[in-house]
Parts: sequence; structure tokens; C-alpha cells
Amino acid sequence: MVPDGQSTASSVLRLSGSLWDSKSKKPCNCTKSQCLKLYCDCFANGDVCSNCNCINCCNNNEHESERYKAIKICLDRNPEAFRPKIGNGKLGEIKGRHNKGCNCKRSGCLKNYCECYEAKIMCSSTCKCVGCRNYEDSPERKTMVWDSPDTTFYKKAKCDKDKCPLSCITLDVVEATCGCLLAQAEEAEKEGYTLCQAEKMILEEFGQCLTQIVRSIFKSTSS
Repeated sequence: MVPDGQSTASSVLRLSGSLWDSKSKKPCNCTKSQCLKLYCDCFANGDVCSNCNCINCCNNNEHESERYKAIKICLDRNPEAFRPKIGNGKLGEIKGRHNKGCNCKRSGCLKNYCECYEAKIMCSSTCKCVGCRNYEDSPERKTMVWDSPDTTFYKKAKCDKDKCPLSCITLDVVEATCGCLLAQAEEAEKEGYTLCQAEKMILEEFGQCLTQIVRSIFKSTSS
């Protein structure tokens, strides 16, 4: 039975096709996620699996409790997770959102090769990204520079010349870095990589983050 007081997650359980694109649905092929992760197309669209090729599926009415818990976890991490990317926006909101969504796995959707981030829009249910940090209340997203022609990974508060350049390494920067490392770990687990392969992925991502932090420090000291 679904607990009371959780209307947001409960509404996802009751979703019909009216909130989502009316395109024909492809059967999923999940093997390790039990179809309870956002990279399952059926789950991400608020649908239960039907005529799919998945294994150990819990995205069905027989496992409503498990499905509800998974929806609640996704909404806690990203309140925009189950919202359709295309719809009538409020006045002042960005229009013309693309309907394909992104497929990011390593960037947290906070780098320019993420289609959504490059278009300055938030990710939502159309996307198939892993470890997404590109949603409305994301602290990492709030630290980004949207209008820079050379958008780097973090938004830096300008450091006065009298201040130590390391003051650019704020709590938000640390949290954003950790978020990307966690996204790498989740991706490695999803793909079934060995421990050595997972460590390599995480260390490479950490190196990229450190490179961008160093660039921000040099930029702040030269300004």
C-alpha cells in the first residue's frame, strides 16, 4: 500500500499516456536494474513494463511497493525526473525544448557536450542520462556559468586579488565534483565493469575536474 502524504510519487504511479508523448513505445531490454532506474524507458516515462524483454522486472503492478520506493528515490534526487520535456511553459521560461533528450553517462549533464546543458534547459523524463545534476534545485547546476562562451565546469565567484585563489574551491565546487565521481561509479556498476575499470573511470573524471578547478584558479588570479 502506498504511504499517505507522498502525492508527488503517488501521482507518478497513476500516470497515463496523457502526460507523455504519444509515440509508440519500444520494449525495454533491462537486465540488471529490475526496470526501476531512469535509464529504463518504461520506468522513466511513468509506464509499467508490458511485452518487454527485461529480466527480473519489478516495474509492474505485482511489485507496486518496490516501484513506488524507486519512484520516490528518483524524485528525491531529481524533482524533474518524471516531468515531460515538451509542454506549455510558463511565461519567461525557455521554449523550443528538443524532444530527444540527452544520453549523458559521465558528465552529470553539466558540460557542453550535454545537449540539454548546451541548450540551457533542464533534463527530464525524455533524457536517458545517468547521475544527472541538471535539474532545477540542483546545487551543482546553480554554480554553473550559463552565459560563458567557454563554459567551464564550475561557476566561480570572482576572487579579489587580496584573497587566496583557493577561495574559489567552495563547498558547491566540492559537491559538484563528488556528484560527477558518483555518476561515474553508478555507470561502472550499471555496465558491470571490474573494480579496476571502475577506478580508472573515476580517476579520469577526477583528473578532469581538477584540471577545470586549476583553470578557474589561474583565471581568477590573472583577472
